Amino acid sequence: MRVLIVCTGNTCRSAMAAAMTRVLLGDDVLVESAGIEAADRLPATEHAVTVMAERGVDILGHRSRPVESLDLSQFDIVVAMTPSVASRLRHLGVEDTRIQTINVEDPYGKGLDAYRTAASEIEHALRSVLLAARR
Repeated sequence: MRVLIVCTGNTCRSAMAAAMTRVLLGDDVLVESAGIEAADRLPATEHAVTVMAERGVDILGHRSRPVESLDLSQFDIVVAMTPSVASRLRHLGVEDTRIQTINVEDPYGKGLDAYRTAASEIEHALRSVLLAARR
């Protein structure tokens, strides 16, 4: 299975979600992340790194990338962090049947507690969306 996680800038939510997906689904699943408005090769934000480290996951090596840099047809599941991201993915040709939409507010610039809240919401949503899709 190949999973792509997409948010806006690919430095917060999708970076955290990709790491969580790897933990949830294990090594037999390829997980990548990207952003619909991402700059290329930016690191995860300091707060994203901190929150994931609190969860025992290292995302220091994460680097952002624009979703257009990927062949979207290669992914079985594309997780959109918001309905507006899902809409943009549809405009890029991703079929509705492959898009799983969750709705997690962007914590960027809102402090460490906002990142912790986002991480909890992401984990909860991923458990239901990805584990169900894997069956």
